[in-house]
Amino acid sequence: CEGPATVKQYASWNQRERAWLGMALLALMSRLRCAGAALNVLHCSPQSISGGMELHDVMGEIEQITQASDFVQALLPEVGATIHDILDRAQNLHEHLPQEPPTFTHGDLKVEHLFAAESGLTLIDFGACRLGDPALDVGTFLADLGLCYSMRNLPGVEEAQNHFIEGYSSAAPKERLVRARLYEAVELVKMTVRRVQLSDESWASQTEKLVGLARLVMERLQESVGSRPRRPSSNKATHFSPSFADSGARKDPPYHRREGGTRDS
Repeated sequence: CEGPATVKQYASWNQRERAWLGMALLALMSRLRCAGAALNVLHCSPQSISGGMELHDVMGEIEQITQASDFVQALLPEVGATIHDILDRAQNLHEHLPQEPPTFTHGDLKVEHLFAAESGLTLIDFGACRLGDPALDVGTFLADLGLCYSMRNLPGVEEAQNHFIEGYSSAAPKERLVRARLYEAVELVKMTVRRVQLSDESWASQTEKLVGLARLVMERLQESVGSRPRRPSSNKATHFSPSFADSGARKDPPYHRREGGTRDS
């Protein structure tokens, strides 16, 4: 996620520097598609490898985030209220979205848990792997990209996210990608309260900015599925806009799985 922080800086670069940046961005987008494809393969793993694993569901995830973010309410009441609103919306909306059986999931997928080399891509740090909704892995990675770009004031986050989804979505149901956007909002809150340090002089502004981004993701999702969710009068699932999940697929380098690394959600 490193790159020119401002358009003014980019404008001062010479032609060779700009060409280098262009090649670096192309390589990054290719790796993101490869990461999406790797995650798709992981989610298609045989059920036998997840036997005996603990089930982690959305209610448990939201409860953890609620507890972790309580201190924000005391220090930034308005931001704390926004967090609670996001989590309440997520819990309510999740009840109306189509579900699928749990699968083997990475549990902590983010940029730093991808090791890129000329031979391909390696997923690392499987210490948090568990049985759960595969959409949570997708949403976590989307949130990590959002946080990474936002904290560095970089443009192009939607393009980066789209390349990742493009690599992932070749065999994934569209309903999963919609749930992934719900998890993106939820995990943005989680990453904000865990990664933005209170000792940082910009803690308040960064926290407000990132929580605002999470709220925007949730609002876009609600718009795509039909405004605010309501208690259904039947068992029919909520319909959503296909454009919210549509994506293509491309062939990319192979990946390998390696255990190791540390967890720091």
